[in-house]
Amino acid sequence: MPRAVDGWVWNTASVMQATPLSVAVDALDVLESGLATSDQILEASEFVDALGAAYRQIKERYEQAAVAYIKANGEIRSGERRLWVEPNTTVKCTDVKGTLQALLEVTGGDLEAVVGCLASDAWKQGQTRKVLGDRAEGLFETKVTSKVKSEGGEAKEVERLQDVNYADVKRFRK
Repeated sequence: MPRAVDGWVWNTASVMQATPLSVAVDALDVLESGLATSDQILEASEFVDALGAAYRQIKERYEQAAVAYIKANGEIRSGERRLWVEPNTTVKCTDVKGTLQALLEVTGGDLEAVVGCLASDAWKQGQTRKVLGDRAEGLFETKVTSKVKSEGGEAKEVERLQDVNYADVKRFRK
């Protein structure tokens, strides 16, 4: 049965287990109910930021350890699951002007062929609008979404996370 603790309505099992994941899920239930106070929204924001920072640290440590293990011992297989290490390669154009000039020369100025070589959102919209002026109308699309922003302090880093059991993970994935 849910009970109130410091203004949050928590399940007794979650309070007893007190894992960060179960606390977060219960806090989100209160926020989504529409009954949360502004202080609870602020606390939840700080908590989510701290969880994000902790997640990034944990993920980085896991990936380093897993890569080292797999390099030393080979790929891991368990049923249909497989973990292996492969190179992560990124390529970046180092001469944009020279590349465009070479493409125009080689294609004989075929704009379709040149456009086929562009990556998504290849144009800087602000600079392109300055150059094109009114001709830029209709060439760019602006989407507006809502996002919670904050200022006036950073989330405190979580020094230690408790183990999260499988039941909490399943519950979180609803």
